[in-house]
Amino acid sequence: MALTISEPLSSQGLLDVSSKPARLPCNICRAIVPDRSAVDETYIRTPYHRVDLYPDFPGLKASAEAGCCLCALIRDALTFASSPEGRRLAKGENICHPFWDEGCGQDMILTMAWDRCIDISVWFQVTPFSPSGGPETTPPGRPSLQTGEMVDSMRIQYKPSSGRVVGNKRDFWDGSVIFLSVFDSPG
Repeated sequence: MALTISEPLSSQGLLDVSSKPARLPCNICRAIVPDRSAVDETYIRTPYHRVDLYPDFPGLKASAEAGCCLCALIRDALTFASSPEGRRLAKGENICHPFWDEGCGQDMILTMAWDRCIDISVWFQVTPFSPSGGPETTPPGRPSLQTGEMVDSMRIQYKPSSGRVVGNKRDFWDGSVIFLSVFDSPG
């Protein structure tokens, strides 16, 4: 499920990006780099892996407060997905887990017995393209020298470290994926 939030560029700080000092990602987030030589079908896996605690993700929060913009982005995406506003924008689709009580607006997973440890990983999806603008003509797999790939989304997967959280109605949650659209140059 991909969510789009429409905000003015000025509120995102994008209008004056060239006048702001560069901020480096933390040591863990430095692994979030789409290595085009590692394309597997339509994905680029990264070695990024982090374990944090649901629902506040204090490790991501601390790193974001220390200056890592990628930690801030990942934490914002994770907390937004499980918020009432995120659920409203998703038009009722479950983008977090199946234990949300719409009637009382509560996250019922917080009442269940589990350690709240969440494994977080990141990968990228790529789309084949042809420099002529036409459709990809090579068979599935690695593109020819006349074609390439563009990264079209960053995927944030998060799941219980214990494997699966089971509810009292046989509902279970074994993970979710958040899709973030990205802009890429042909590579």
